Amino acid sequence: MDNNMPESAFSTSSRNVKYIVSLAVYYSNFVLGVCITFLSPLVLELTNIFDSTVDQVSEVFTIILFCYLASALVCTLIFKCVNRQLVVLLLLSLITSSFFLIPSATNLTEFFVYSSLIGLGGGGYDTAQVAWIIDIWRDESPPWILTQHFAYSLGTLAPPIILANFLTNGNSTDKLEPTTARDIRTPFYIAGSLAITAVVINAIIYLTFRKRTPVVVVTSNIQEPIIVDTSWERESIDSRSSSSGVSVTTALISRNRDSSKRRIYIIGLCCGVIGFYSALELCTQQFLPTYTHFSPMKLSPTEAAKVLFGLQLGFTIGRLFGILLILKIQPHFIFAANLILLAISNTILYIWGGSSMTMLWVGSVMIGVGMSTVYPSLYAYIEKYLFITESVSGVITVAGSCMSAIYPLIVGNSIETNPEILMYVNYASICVSSVAFSLLFSMTYVRTRMGYTRI
Repeated sequence: MDNNMPESAFSTSSRNVKYIVSLAVYYSNFVLGVCITFLSPLVLELTNIFDSTVDQVSEVFTIILFCYLASALVCTLIFKCVNRQLVVLLLLSLITSSFFLIPSATNLTEFFVYSSLIGLGGGGYDTAQVAWIIDIWRDESPPWILTQHFAYSLGTLAPPIILANFLTNGNSTDKLEPTTARDIRTPFYIAGSLAITAVVINAIIYLTFRKRTPVVVVTSNIQEPIIVDTSWERESIDSRSSSSGVSVTTALISRNRDSSKRRIYIIGLCCGVIGFYSALELCTQQFLPTYTHFSPMKLSPTEAAKVLFGLQLGFTIGRLFGILLILKIQPHFIFAANLILLAISNTILYIWGGSSMTMLWVGSVMIGVGMSTVYPSLYAYIEKYLFITESVSGVITVAGSCMSAIYPLIVGNSIETNPEILMYVNYASICVSSVAFSLLFSMTYVRTRMGYTRI
């Protein structure tokens, strides 16, 4: 473990305690997966409930994501001075309350206000949970990160299942039966009950750990430099400085200044990758049912929800296998394979998604598999070069929220008349993410082989 990693009550706990806390984080991630994707199969139903249009109802995704962004920004600062577990408890309570309030909405304005609580709770929690699991497991974290995201993907499977009996049948040429908020009250209460359980679990963790302090073994009272100064590195610096007439101290200060710049570049490139990828993931999950409804396939809301379930199933299975693959394959290979799968599956949907039910299912499941390990493999990769704190996680989460908030505006305004818009924005995300990761790989993996360590 690197000496510049601060110890915590979690990192110094016994392995059994770490297992228990990790399970709590995983269940909370499962609930987050349920809540973040719950409204996606309901877009068409909500247009009937509020006598509105798809582009008007889909504005809820932008509102949620702007609130998600604001929450991530604010919580990045709050976590510096307030106990993380207490904040997590409050954030999960916000998410829970939204699911008991939304069924009582009588117009779009109330619906938007109540739905915004999902974003306000989700953004801060997402910032915390990424750093939390790394804080617990440190250098052992890669498979635990994959398991953490697998739990989220399990949650995304739940909404189509919970809502299956509450969606309208009939294709887009049929007149949909009138639906009221009362008809969808039960599934919202089911999701809310799952969220209440997460609140209770995290309350127990907060009460258990709030007075614990980490057991720290002090080995030196000298602050470590930003880059770990290994013996061979000092010898190299000493040799170069002797020949150039520059002192070792001056050389180390210059090296640390360079590493600070490198840290900023790495975080910036991670923001580029995550920003455009998360826009692809959320937009595809939000609008795939709507795409299938307005494409030449003209699927009913019930059938469209089944296709979304296929995507989420591929998403979950991919993350399950990712837990095993991360133990055998380096994360950058997994990430590259994800991008290739995304490009292939998006092409299948673009060419055949509107004309063949079989290819629609193939493309949907494949795009789910392609999305499955992008987040965890990227975090497992950069964790080797950068210690992920709440601040770093918050900056990356904010970047992801920015693009994710823009895409629904673009897609929502055009998908009724031009369903292929979903594929176009996906291609843009794949291209930008590929370029950004290529630069990140050059700055980290290649430079590390030249003698750099984690910063």
